[in-house]
Amino acid sequence: MRFISTLLFLAALAPSPAAAQPASDTTKLPPAVRIPREREIALARSAAPKAVSDSAEIWVLGDNGFEKAVGGTSGYGCIVQRGLGGQHIIPRCDDRSGVESHYAVYQLIERMRLAGRTYGDARKAIADGFRDGTIKEPKFGGFSYMYSVDGAFKTPTGSAKFSPHVMIYWPNCNAKQLGVGSSAGMSGSGLAFIDYGTPECVLVVNTPPGTARPSVDSTAKP
Repeated sequence: MRFISTLLFLAALAPSPAAAQPASDTTKLPPAVRIPREREIALARSAAPKAVSDSAEIWVLGDNGFEKAVGGTSGYGCIVQRGLGGQHIIPRCDDRSGVESHYAVYQLIERMRLAGRTYGDARKAIADGFRDGTIKEPKFGGFSYMYSVDGAFKTPTGSAKFSPHVMIYWPNCNAKQLGVGSSAGMSGSGLAFIDYGTPECVLVVNTPPGTARPSVDSTAKP
């Protein structure tokens, strides 16, 4: 997924303030927000149903980039994505295709952040990676869960929560494939495309409120 357009679909997921404009290509990548390790593991697991995240590998941000904190058995992985700006808290669990593709992007961003590189450097490296095959494109029909109620996008006026949803990898997506004439025709449908028409396109499907997951068991006794 192209990170320069990450915030452009906020309106499709939850009411929020206006999304920030992409940072200048010459601006250095800011430091990423750090989270205590056990808390980050809990946040990552909250992205998917327990039956999924219990058998998934868990990735956390360490001193040298993302590292695997917990091994998995299903091929799924869970991570707390930070984005280029480093301040988003985006728990997600992806199938093997997503882990092989998106997690490579997240790792690349963190390496460039540590090296003091710019937004422009990172955007170019990501685009080049997809173009030359260094980064694999996710497979059509690949699947990502984003059920956590504790995720948030950083905005100019604070942060914006998003409603629970899943994402289906749909390279080179087209609204006509959903039976509508244009992406504008999807308004109010509970569906949205990110990175419309590109190899990194995903279809966002909002899910019922009952699918939302906290990162801490609210029923547990203190």
